[in-house]
Amino acid sequence: MRLKFENLIKSVFLSSVASIISTNGVKAVPYNLSYIDNDEDKLLEENKKNDLSKKYILKIHDDNSYLIAGHRSHRSHSSHRSHSSHRSSSSGSSYRSSSSSSTYSVTPRVYSLGERSIDVGVTGRDVRELADLFIAISYITETDLTKDALGNVTCCSKLSSVIRKFQRDNNLTADGIAGRATVQALKKYAANYKTNNNSLTITNQKINLGDRVLRRGMQGTDVTQLKNLLIDKGFLNPPFAKGSILFDQNIEKAVINFQKKTGIDADGIVETQTVYFLKK
Repeated sequence: MRLKFENLIKSVFLSSVASIISTNGVKAVPYNLSYIDNDEDKLLEENKKNDLSKKYILKIHDDNSYLIAGHRSHRSHSSHRSHSSHRSSSSGSSYRSSSSSSTYSVTPRVYSLGERSIDVGVTGRDVRELADLFIAISYITETDLTKDALGNVTCCSKLSSVIRKFQRDNNLTADGIAGRATVQALKKYAANYKTNNNSLTITNQKINLGDRVLRRGMQGTDVTQLKNLLIDKGFLNPPFAKGSILFDQNIEKAVINFQKKTGIDADGIVETQTVYFLKK
């Protein structure tokens, strides 16, 4: 009776495996069933070849139940205890399957300045590049920056305010977000600033008020025009200036007083808005 049952189960199993192989392209390899021990907890010795094909094993128990095990070899070891999840059916049969796990790692994308919009809370290399440009044109200092636990620069409210100020100074939409248009304008401005302000002084050429943002320590013919406008409006005392002069403390105080009276940001920096009201 047992022999007939074994032969019947073997026939069913081999037919099923043949169907699985034809569907999934799995290679069948010969395996001697006499090697299988009745004790399920013992190690199954695998072929020492580097064979990663999936193998199916039929095991008949004394109570006429059977076990079908599917196993894929691991390169890292030649013998391995069967990992399985077990389920029983009303016919007294059982099924075991084994699987191997994989580990995946995800590398965060690194953005260059201009590849995305930078708003409050954004962190990354592009935020560092943005901050460096604002530092280069004296809109912000390193101590004003906020960094996360890893030392990455984060767009904080201070940096967002600087973005908004730069946008106002350059007739851009003042939303505090460094999008493509703002970044392009900033790069162009920084390039001109570097060219024209290596020593914050322009003595060999005439530059007109409004061609660049002026602040204390800079020198040029545009500073001369600034002083003369402040004298004309009663915020500085004569005499009128000629040539190229320095933006000194007295001019800065006069600019701040003018800005306060006009009702605009009183920071002593002469940008588009301040120039507009001075020339009005």
